[in-house]
Amino acid sequence: MFFSKKQTAEDLGVPLKDLEVVLRPTSVRVKRTPMAIAADHGNYTMRLEVLPPPSGQMGNDRVQAFVTITTEIPEPLTQILDSEQAAVAMNSFAALSAFTFAERRVTICSRLTVYEGESAWKTLHLPLLMFNILCSTEALFGGMRRTFNEQQPAKGSSKWGQADFVQVRDALSRHCVCFADSKGFSAEFGLVAGATSAATHPGKTAFLQLQTDQPHPELGGGLFCLLQLPFGFRDSAEATRLANLLNVREQECRDLVPHFGAWTTGADHTGLAYVSFLPNPMHDIPGLALNYAIWSRNRSEWATSVLSGEGYSL
Repeated sequence: MFFSKKQTAEDLGVPLKDLEVVLRPTSVRVKRTPMAIAADHGNYTMRLEVLPPPSGQMGNDRVQAFVTITTEIPEPLTQILDSEQAAVAMNSFAALSAFTFAERRVTICSRLTVYEGESAWKTLHLPLLMFNILCSTEALFGGMRRTFNEQQPAKGSSKWGQADFVQVRDALSRHCVCFADSKGFSAEFGLVAGATSAATHPGKTAFLQLQTDQPHPELGGGLFCLLQLPFGFRDSAEATRLANLLNVREQECRDLVPHFGAWTTGADHTGLAYVSFLPNPMHDIPGLALNYAIWSRNRSEWATSVLSGEGYSL
């Protein structure tokens, strides 16, 4: 009698044993199975799961695997985080994951889509997943704790500098209007045909900022990534509903750029913005700022398409 070998995460290009090895020296207690890792932080547990793609894929970019990371909210916080309004509001503290309200509960979510032939496991995917497990949930909880308890926010300078931003500018300048200096990078992404900047096409471009002068209240120095869409809504309730909808859709196992951040409502609470924060140790990941800029360009187009399907147009 012949038995087929049961599929493992390593078969799908996600060798979880590597992740277990890099997490072992930390305070996180790790339990690995063939397709998942449970990372116990003491008062909460993060679950990383590797999922195979659906059969019958179409297109040139074939998905090899999906990696989802979810954290259940500890019981003491369930009374605070009990709605999409609370989830979206607290996403202003996001680093690499999002409070997401679905099925009447809030969880912390992020996702990585792995493609065939990428060869990016050791240089990009492994460190992204490692830092996600180590600090993404801590960033959200820590930001809340410092704010509610009126504690001083963490401080610190950024390891990112002009050379990083010039690299991003040189790579994207042929495709969009962008600017780089020692403090950061900014770019406009056209969302309709022919749109190049808000000056010539008001309300038709997304705006990306990579900033070194915005330390995270829990993680300290690093790189703050802010993508703002040009949509304006009637009130904060409408913007909140749509921000949460985008977070829910980001977590779906689909052909999408990595979801390591969160949608929220922006400074005026009637718009939409995607925020991420890369702590200083992530600066050692080669070209990470460039990757985030490229992902932001694709994300702005995807989100505009989702909103169009909901009846909102530019």
